[in-house]
Amino acid sequence: MTLTAARILLGLVPQDDLLAKLPECRAARERIAELVKNATQPSLAEIYEKGLMEIDAALAMVQEHLPPGEASAASLAQVIAEKLPTPDEPSAPVPTVSPQPPGPPPRRSRGTAFCALFFLFLIAAAAAGWLYAEHAKNTREQLRHRIAQLERTGTKAVENRNWPEATRAFQDIETAAPGSTIAQLGRRSIEAGINEEQTQLIGYWTGQAIAELEAGRLAEAITATEQILKKYPDNPEVKAITARIKDQQASQFRTQLISEARTLMDGRKWPEALVTAEKILAAIPGDADATALVAEAREANEKAIQSKLKAAALFQQASAREQGQFDQATFDLLREANSLDPTNPEISTFLEKLASYTRTLRVPEDSPSLSEALATARSRDRILLAPGTWQGPIDINAAIDLQATDPTKTIIECAPQDGSAITLGPAASGARISGITFRHRTFAVGEQRFSVGQIRG
Repeated sequence: MTLTAARILLGLVPQDDLLAKLPECRAARERIAELVKNATQPSLAEIYEKGLMEIDAALAMVQEHLPPGEASAASLAQVIAEKLPTPDEPSAPVPTVSPQPPGPPPRRSRGTAFCALFFLFLIAAAAAGWLYAEHAKNTREQLRHRIAQLERTGTKAVENRNWPEATRAFQDIETAAPGSTIAQLGRRSIEAGINEEQTQLIGYWTGQAIAELEAGRLAEAITATEQILKKYPDNPEVKAITARIKDQQASQFRTQLISEARTLMDGRKWPEALVTAEKILAAIPGDADATALVAEAREANEKAIQSKLKAAALFQQASAREQGQFDQATFDLLREANSLDPTNPEISTFLEKLASYTRTLRVPEDSPSLSEALATARSRDRILLAPGTWQGPIDINAAIDLQATDPTKTIIECAPQDGSAITLGPAASGARISGITFRHRTFAVGEQRFSVGQIRG
């Protein structure tokens, strides 16, 4: 410490006499010592003691720069002052000293007041500094605790995949401590967790969607893709699967409508078949199968219209010939009319009425099998065969009328090595057979293979 710094610390101006001011400075020093002694808190005592040490250092520096005689007198005066009894203590012998010439009477100056104020300011500043340091320390401790708590909250939220809560926790850390490493690591863990969750979710549901698609369960496949699209609507993999599902839906729609159209055509429902085939063309323009179905249905529908007109004309002719008894020509007209328009109830009723003039045998209602019915039939008897596949071979040797009640569903068949499915004998001249399909069950190559039909005589 320099003399100048010591004078400033003691509150001395350049004009002040060092020797004259020393008693005041020492008095101020003793007041600080009392503060140290009476401090209620160790931290305040430490601050006051530090200030006392600085005052002692300044006094020592001033003492060193006094002239030798003055410095000795000042030191002796200090010793005497320290040895003087207080009013409560007994007097002690005072050492004899050589008389000194009387000096100027002591006087108080502005320096004394300034020095006291300076020391008080120094004490207040030290106290304020300590309070500020304690406040800063408490603030830092509170901040550390808050960051630790937020870190625990954010980490737990990441483990539970609660991304909004985790984001808020680490954002609060960033706000409280900008540039915090904890906040940076927290954000990275959130990003990694979200990416992992996204990868797992997409991987699981895309696998489900593909499995359902390959199994033909399109509704389930759509449900699986929706689980991804709700969160990641722009995922390219899911878009590709969705496109495949749409293609499969279109294919199933087409297959179903083509099957319906063919079933309607087999049932001779030409207008309905035409409408169904046109639906396919509306959904898939230019489809080859649908185009062929439309053309076939239109042609069949036109034929059906013409057949109905012809059947109506034949029905009128047969009605004009009806005389209340069986007539082969009338019967033939009605049979042809019925084959042209089997859905016409008037023709069917008239045909049945005319056929009733002769004996009618129904299979299997009247006879359990066609063979038994043929065995008991005679010329001009009528045998009505129910829909189904009947076992052959059969032999017809009478002028009977064998009819199928449903021409589209009545079949007589046998194995090729067992004989012909139908054989007409010499007495079968005049017999009529209609609405029945005859066939062999399989194709056999060899000398023992029979033809499907055979006529003897």
